[in-house]
Amino acid sequence: PIDFLSLKITSKPPADTLPLRTRCWTSAGSETVSVGDGSLLHVLAEVKQGNSPVIGARVMAYIERAGADAPVELELFDAGAAPDLVGNDGMYARYFMRFDQDDRYSLKCRVEGTNQTSINQGFIDARTEKGLPSNHSSSTPMCCGSNTINKDSKLEPT
Repeated sequence: PIDFLSLKITSKPPADTLPLRTRCWTSAGSETVSVGDGSLLHVLAEVKQGNSPVIGARVMAYIERAGADAPVELELFDAGAAPDLVGNDGMYARYFMRFDQDDRYSLKCRVEGTNQTSINQGFIDARTEKGLPSNHSSSTPMCCGSNTINKDSKLEPT
């Protein structure tokens, strides 16, 4: 079971730039997870600059276990494919199933900018194309391939 999770986030922006904020967590929260029952653990990270989502970043999760030689590296994605519900919203996710034994695990995340990294400032003109269903229901869910980027979205490089 996972009994304890420790998280440390370190970042420093240039003087004239809003800071990036990163949160990293699992779907288990503070609950115990047993490796024997086949449960899927979601590893999640939210990356924002101010209140705007950061998209196109490289987000790496490092899952460490006491006594292990090296952490498991897991790249998280913001593509709208499970377990990430909506693409390009600054929420990065991936399943983790590589438990090698019941033990204490810790999670750390690292965010790197790439040539494709940008800040999604929203749309600047009237929306001409919907990326998300306006009325969510079982037949039009906000998941599974939905995307926050539209033709009129304002994207700024980081």
